[in-house]
Amino acid sequence: MLHRYWFTFEKTEAPCILNTGCGVTAVDDADARQIIEDQVYPVFGFQKIVHVVADVEISTLDQKHVIPNMTMPLARGVWFPRL
Repeated sequence: MLHRYWFTFEKTEAPCILNTGCGVTAVDDADARQIIEDQVYPVFGFQKIVHVVADVEISTLDQKHVIPNMTMPLARGVWFPRL
């Protein structure tokens, strides 16, 4: 069974999409972290994870930035930001 995870990162002074957060669908927390390491960090650079919400309710995410710019969170992988 897959779960939706929302990761919050330590904010950087420089503008970076990861300052908003990252949404990943994965088998478990370890799988989600591996997806971030393999797919997100190579594109956006490393940022320390400070909080994780498992089985995040999509409607609670930013309605003006995250929701309109995410892909469907049904399959395993990153759904925000778009890669």
